[in-house]
Amino acid sequence: MNRTLFVCMSLFAFSSLSAREIPRTEKTEEEVVFCNKPQGVTLAGTLSLPYKGFRGRTVVLVSGSGPQDRNEEVFGHKPFQVLADYLVEAGIGVLRYDDRGIGGSTGSFESATTYDFSLDAESAMEYLHGRKFKQVGMAGHSEGGAIVSMVAARNPDVAFLVLLAAPGIRGDSLLLLQQEAIARKAGLPEQVIRFQREANRRVFALLSGNPSPQDSRDTLIYVIRQIMGSDFPEEPFEDERMERQVEWQMERCMSPWMLYFLGFSPDSCLRTVQCPVLALNGGEDLQVLPEPNLEALSGALKAGGNRQVETEIMPGLNHLFQQCRTCTINEYAALEEAMNGRVLERVARWIHSLK
Repeated sequence: MNRTLFVCMSLFAFSSLSAREIPRTEKTEEEVVFCNKPQGVTLAGTLSLPYKGFRGRTVVLVSGSGPQDRNEEVFGHKPFQVLADYLVEAGIGVLRYDDRGIGGSTGSFESATTYDFSLDAESAMEYLHGRKFKQVGMAGHSEGGAIVSMVAARNPDVAFLVLLAAPGIRGDSLLLLQQEAIARKAGLPEQVIRFQREANRRVFALLSGNPSPQDSRDTLIYVIRQIMGSDFPEEPFEDERMERQVEWQMERCMSPWMLYFLGFSPDSCLRTVQCPVLALNGGEDLQVLPEPNLEALSGALKAGGNRQVETEIMPGLNHLFQQCRTCTINEYAALEEAMNGRVLERVARWIHSLK
């Protein structure tokens, strides 16, 4: 998740399968366009196949939060391009696409919610079915994991799910844990962490508990100024730059995405997912904490009767599945790999293991 709220934030070394296991064929790539018909959004993407005419097991890649292109490019890394290359070399087809409003895709990103993005992802799967691909699964990173779970919950044609650092707990709880973990890793004093946690809790309660959040606008402005250190939060900052920051934070808080995500509980859809699921988290993930999220995710799937669930916490990896050193958010850009080879191999082997 790459969204930022107040003080904090709300990819690949190559480890190959054995030479005998990798089909040595000519990879093909095709620029494709498909449509989210209910909302009139056209999505542009890249379909990568092990060879021309391939119609076997194929996966749709769905990116995390924030405007992402088809490669999920972030901090100079292109994780989805590398993941796609690895899977194609392993004999698995891949479709990846630009988010709505990004690259070659139409529509408005800023006015969309997680649900809207799920309609985009579902249209990608339907496009592949329309082209007679036999078994289509989905893989989502971070918020993308929630998106593909929503699709699988309502569409039994999803053959399998790969959830990479996917949320398992409700949005407001996820962001509170995220903010606290990032602040503590940054070495902030405990009293500051407690203040930020309680202030953000107030903001989230106002947003998620009010059917008309605009009615709480004055209170929200007060709390945001308080978080930003104003001695008189009922009055505007004298510094225009600070007051512009208040306005920017208000805009973020009141965005359709935030208002939807705060109240979204993955449990509501995970309980109805019946296809095979592989869920992975980095052991050093500060954005989607591994233990509470994997526990909740696995519990919801099994409570719904799904017995085809594998979960794993991968030691030493951060939210972007990089082998990290300090494992802080600021380190993402400094690390050379985009996604650790252990993750690439784990995903490929699991997909091949499916019947």
